[in-house]
Amino acid sequence: MKEITGIVGSQEDLEVVFNVLSLEGAENVEPSQLLDPNRLCGESDALVRFSAGPFGLLVMASVDLEEHMTIFFRVFRHLDM
Repeated sequence: MKEITGIVGSQEDLEVVFNVLSLEGAENVEPSQLLDPNRLCGESDALVRFSAGPFGLLVMASVDLEEHMTIFFRVFRHLDM
């Protein structure tokens, strides 16, 4: 885990950059599926594994880890690319 100190306030913005070296193992997606991201993400949860994800971050955790939020990322590949 990476602790971020000196944060004041109830909400903070966090920017994370990932470098994906290959989309070979990414989940295939058709352009029409991108029109409804809620449905797309609801079709499979974080337990569905691909070699390019999903992966996640545990963020906004209190010192005792009682308060936290897990954010999962899924990597998609356009079928024509």
